[in-house]
Amino acid sequence: MAAVMSVENPHAEDWPRSAVTGFERIASHVIDTSDGRSMGYAPLVTVDQLADFEDYAYNYFLNVRDPPFAEEDIVNSFGRGVWGVNSNGRYRETDGNTTYNTLNRIFAPVLQHNLGNKILMMNWHYEETRGSMIDAMMSCAEKRAQHNNESIRCSFITDFIILNGGAKTP
Repeated sequence: MAAVMSVENPHAEDWPRSAVTGFERIASHVIDTSDGRSMGYAPLVTVDQLADFEDYAYNYFLNVRDPPFAEEDIVNSFGRGVWGVNSNGRYRETDGNTTYNTLNRIFAPVLQHNLGNKILMMNWHYEETRGSMIDAMMSCAEKRAQHNNESIRCSFITDFIILNGGAKTP
């Protein structure tokens, strides 16, 4: 799927504003050829890029995607934005901090998912299970770039994770 994303968005300046038309359909077909159940796409977003990315994402969800999502199905009680989950439910993420020790102050918000809108804008980097894999992938990609060696594989798979996205807070 990474190849599809990079072919659809080949220029560095396209990122993280990088939705792919028909992602849900493509992902569903890819899943049918594997043992998977769902597939999502989460571009890496820096703290400085966050506001622009959020504007882009909600414009895509509400105006570009066909069919568009209804606003009430994608906006949380705190409003629009990237979110994490704690004991109180969903909360807005703004600073790139995590629940574990990482050097990367970034976000990995779900921009597209084959199951639709249930976890859109959830930050996959905020907690250790997914975040440490993202950190390892970033480290591997830096090594591959330093050595100019595309044969270095930077794919990682986490243990089984239930993607319930946390309860929507009233």
